[in-house]
Amino acid sequence: MKNFTLTYLILLASNILFSQIRIDADFEGANIQIIRINNEKNEIIFRPELKRNQTTRCWFFFKIWNFSKNKPLKLIEVNDRKKLIPTYAVYSYDKIHWSKTQAQTMSDHIVNYSIPTYQYDTIYFATGYPYTYSDLNNFISSIASNGYLDTTILTISEQGIPVPLLVITDTSQKQDKDLVWIIARQHAFEAPSSYCTEGIINFFISNDPLAVKFRKNAIVYIVPMVDVDNVYSGASGRMQKPRDFNRDWDNNPTWKAVQEIIKLMQTTSEVYDFRIFIDIHATFPGTETPVFAYFNLYDINTSHYHNLHNFWLTFASISPIIPSEVSDFSEENYADRYVATRFPYIDFATTVECDWNKTDNGREWTPELWRKSGENIARTIAVYLTKPKAK
Repeated sequence: MKNFTLTYLILLASNILFSQIRIDADFEGANIQIIRINNEKNEIIFRPELKRNQTTRCWFFFKIWNFSKNKPLKLIEVNDRKKLIPTYAVYSYDKIHWSKTQAQTMSDHIVNYSIPTYQYDTIYFATGYPYTYSDLNNFISSIASNGYLDTTILTISEQGIPVPLLVITDTSQKQDKDLVWIIARQHAFEAPSSYCTEGIINFFISNDPLAVKFRKNAIVYIVPMVDVDNVYSGASGRMQKPRDFNRDWDNNPTWKAVQEIIKLMQTTSEVYDFRIFIDIHATFPGTETPVFAYFNLYDINTSHYHNLHNFWLTFASISPIIPSEVSDFSEENYADRYVATRFPYIDFATTVECDWNKTDNGREWTPELWRKSGENIARTIAVYLTKPKAK
């Protein structure tokens, strides 16, 4: 840590005040702290800024222009935790079409990304494929006319931003339905979880025969972006003060969104048969792990466990992690643990973790693949709940 601090101070002290290369982080979801700009080397040294009482440097997203197009552009991230530095950062000329660039290790806390060729004068650079609050609203607008979807506002955040709530069911069918709750983006930097959640929603509102059958017998409540404030501002959200969203699940939660989810979860469980709760997350961008689900059922003694375990493998193609393989679940106020203990009669409450980098068969993750993974999760839920309930 001392070497890291010294390195940072030396770089900061040598920062070029008036530089040819220009940086902009004054837009939605943007984040950067510049350490040094070297025009001669066409080089930017930076790290993610700690915004809004954050404690973890997980997310960067910024615009670059006025660089030399005659040599590769070097982008060097300095971070004291290697797993927070993305294995594959992404760049774009329009914030729509993105390409990946692989990290080249320089030391245990510094990596270099190189963009060798340029099509335009401006480049956007980010930890991974961004998914902003506006992206969510655009997605919701694109599906708002679907007859099985009701869109509303769960609450207004601490910074005055509406937190969307989606409800999916066939209202023409019976009212004694199975209840499913899904939430995502409790940690703002975990953008892959939003693409995965889009896939879940797309399947549940689709004309797939399984989705049609599912909607007749089930109702789904989805909060696709819990920490809207930090997503909008470009803060990481993880381990923020005064409390991490995913450690805020107890009888006295700090955040409005968590408060309202708990209230509505209680209300809906009094009307419907609460069966499933899933919290969608993403792993660290510098790690190589498959998409997986924690099977942290805690103290629940359920006959559904092994059946669901097999369903998860078969239909969702996601590796289950059993509780004995993870040691720290019982020590924190995680959402899935709270739901499992507050509603002990449900079939299961779990967390799904989306990876940033490569699938089990070596394919690089893209928004399309994350959406497909979400569709597989939705199919798993639909198959499971359309089977006769175990006694």
